[in-house]
Amino acid sequence: MDKFLETTEARESQLEKIEDRQSMLSRAWQLTVDEADRAIMDEINDELTIQWLYLRKDKEWLFNFEDGGWNSMMAPDREIAIRKAKQEYSTSSKIDIRSFRIRTEADYRNLMSNFN
Repeated sequence: MDKFLETTEARESQLEKIEDRQSMLSRAWQLTVDEADRAIMDEINDELTIQWLYLRKDKEWLFNFEDGGWNSMMAPDREIAIRKAKQEYSTSSKIDIRSFRIRTEADYRNLMSNFN
């Protein structure tokens, strides 16, 4: 799992770094007259924007219960997903904190196959 998605602090720190890089790129772009250099900077900025949007959006986190079963929680990082799951399931089954992971299609299909 991406280390930037482990904690809110790590995710927000990475967001700040991306924003700083975009700001520097913007200043450099304004000082550059060469169109080829500007095109490269635009590509770099586009990639940084994709990373920034990914870090900002909620992801589906799958997790297991210690006594069996699983569920999912939408959150931007693992720390928030765990907090939300604890709030939602505080009176029911005990959550296996170590099991939190971002949903992959293969993992989800495997879990859903238990219902067939």
